[in-house]
Amino acid sequence: MRKLITILVFIQLLWGVSAVQQPVKLVQPDGSEIEAYLKGDEWNHWFESAEGYTLVQNERDEWVYAVAIQGDRLIPGKAGFEPESESIPKHLHPQLPRPEDNSPIPQISLTQDEYKLPLLLIEYPDHNAQYSEQNFNDLMNSTGWNGTGSFRDFYEEISYDQFHPDATVDGWYMAENNHDYYGYNQGFIYAVELVRKAVDEAEAAGMDFSQFDNDGDGWVDALNIVHAGPGAEEGDQSNIWSHKWSLSAADLAVQYDGVWIDSYTINPEIQYNTQVYIGVIAHEFGHALGLPDLYDTDGSSAGIGNWGLMSGGSWGTDGGSPWYPAHMCPWGKTQMGWLTPVLLENDTTAIELLPVETYPVVYQINHPTDDSEYFMLENRQKRGFDVNMYNEGLLIWHMDDEKLNQWGPNSDEPHYGVGLEQADGQYHLELGFGRGDAGDPYPGSTGNHTFDDDSVPNSHSYYFVPSLISVNNIVLDDTMVYVDVAMGTDVIVNSELTYGSGPAWDTGTMSVALANDFDIGQFSCILHDSPDRLIITGVNLNDRSSDMSVTFEESEEGNAHVELTGGTISAGMGSIFEIEFFCYSGAEILVEIQTSDADAFNSSGEEVIVTTEDGIFQIQSVPQVLSPGEASGAAGEVMAVPVEFASSVPLGFVGFRFSDDPDFLSLYTEPYSDDNGNGQWDEGESFEDTNGNGAWTGEVTLGERINGWEYDVYEANNSVLFTTVNWPNPLDP
Repeated sequence: MRKLITILVFIQLLWGVSAVQQPVKLVQPDGSEIEAYLKGDEWNHWFESAEGYTLVQNERDEWVYAVAIQGDRLIPGKAGFEPESESIPKHLHPQLPRPEDNSPIPQISLTQDEYKLPLLLIEYPDHNAQYSEQNFNDLMNSTGWNGTGSFRDFYEEISYDQFHPDATVDGWYMAENNHDYYGYNQGFIYAVELVRKAVDEAEAAGMDFSQFDNDGDGWVDALNIVHAGPGAEEGDQSNIWSHKWSLSAADLAVQYDGVWIDSYTINPEIQYNTQVYIGVIAHEFGHALGLPDLYDTDGSSAGIGNWGLMSGGSWGTDGGSPWYPAHMCPWGKTQMGWLTPVLLENDTTAIELLPVETYPVVYQINHPTDDSEYFMLENRQKRGFDVNMYNEGLLIWHMDDEKLNQWGPNSDEPHYGVGLEQADGQYHLELGFGRGDAGDPYPGSTGNHTFDDDSVPNSHSYYFVPSLISVNNIVLDDTMVYVDVAMGTDVIVNSELTYGSGPAWDTGTMSVALANDFDIGQFSCILHDSPDRLIITGVNLNDRSSDMSVTFEESEEGNAHVELTGGTISAGMGSIFEIEFFCYSGAEILVEIQTSDADAFNSSGEEVIVTTEDGIFQIQSVPQVLSPGEASGAAGEVMAVPVEFASSVPLGFVGFRFSDDPDFLSLYTEPYSDDNGNGQWDEGESFEDTNGNGAWTGEVTLGERINGWEYDVYEANNSVLFTTVNWPNPLDP
């Protein structure tokens, strides 16, 4: 079955947990506090105001608004500066590189019973732990811990009782250095030292690390560390930010009891001023099992928000209940081998979806023309660890395996590796407006019962190719979801842009070709030119489309829209119409044209899939003609040489050089008194009226077309060089 399992061949980098979703307090030097939000993750994070403006400390440790980015630094503005008044962008933050983590990923499919993992506890000489080893043993292993469930309870629920983690908790061990030595603001390398210290202490205390090699590959599979105190993800950067990395990054991997110890996760003891909840530990453990972050690692959007463990769901499905972390999304569960999606390949009605929290059933629909994209359907209900969800109903997920085999699969919005098609069509997750809401499931708060090629959101590929997939008649009845799925026709036509060209500041043409084995009754396309230098001015139909009615327009975004209706595009191959473009450029330039959308319907009114091929349009340079005129005079006389310039494109700059052979001519300006000594003639200064026109004449007299332009003229190497410029008001053709 195509695409059901993706092999996790990631180049692993440092993985971590997203920042706390509640506001934090930033303390000013005078003791006053301001409210801010911590954004990003352990490797790239920053503080923002409620309005989205970035905050940074200046040299006096005052929290002020950032005004720019310089390299990997935020540049602070003046105290009291208001970013709205200066149009400073929101969400300013540098893009920082992430260190690689090449430690092996455990193969959980090779373990059928208990999955043994160590949890080592370590405190600091100046910051002792508050909770006992027994407290953490209960958090990890005890059924119903704290009335909400343990780490083991959570993983048994999301794995449908197929995965049984058994944590061996040991500690508290003592660090070599005080708390602040290991803080995030000192760099991750110091946290690695802390992990190695815990490992050494556990070995000295008699721990047998070989029991934690569950898949028999010679490596401890999932070393977990808990450090005393809270994590930096709650705001205080003198703490350690929870993350997954490797000892080998600092050359500190070690072999004990016949197995290598390298990959680790590290988590805090304290969260929300009490013992840490299971959410952050469960998230980091997901990394240990090989799953990537599904939030947007550069912070410009929300990824899948709180709808999945590997995104903001580690803080709970409502963002504020980390004792109830969200289930993994169906893609994550599939990678773990805990469910196998049911592949739909034909029209199917009255599909019943049971709650995925209890039943390992999701449906998959592959995009018919894109081998890497597919959709997954699941029924999410407020039960189990999902009890605090915003709303219940059908979640429609959109996957792209090409993105999922890259670093940061959800860092390139709106094209995610794992995306949630939000039923309300607001795209809040892609825009970074929150981490989910009641409008996201179907039917949801907006009562959306349809997901197809024409809905918002729609079932197109990320590259705008229609799928003809329709999920409709979506009904939520108590805890059940019912849907109909239609696959549409599998008939495909291909649209191609032929090579186009035209002269600068004039009209050129490009043809749109169609390969179709059947008559087409309606066709439309949207063409995007990059750079934006073409303006559609006309469409000429040909023999294949001559009885069609055509409409066209240039959108405000600079795209060309063309639609053919009311007739027939005959079956065949080749051009169906020619587009006339005005070439909005005075110079030669190569323009890439992309078909950002194309739709077609056959003669029966059924939509068909249109694949597209992009094209190239060449704006050709046009020579501009400079013509010196004739002039004559006796030796020693002054004469004027006319220079004419015929232009067919707008010009903001003109420059030329000419020489005389033999070299008898030189520039001449009428002598003047220069009373003020400024090196130029000024009104009122006397001059010798050589040409008898009653006005002082310099080396150049500008014609009417460029009168008032700034110019420069001088002689060099038996030549005269002349330049004139007026960029704000260029010369018309």
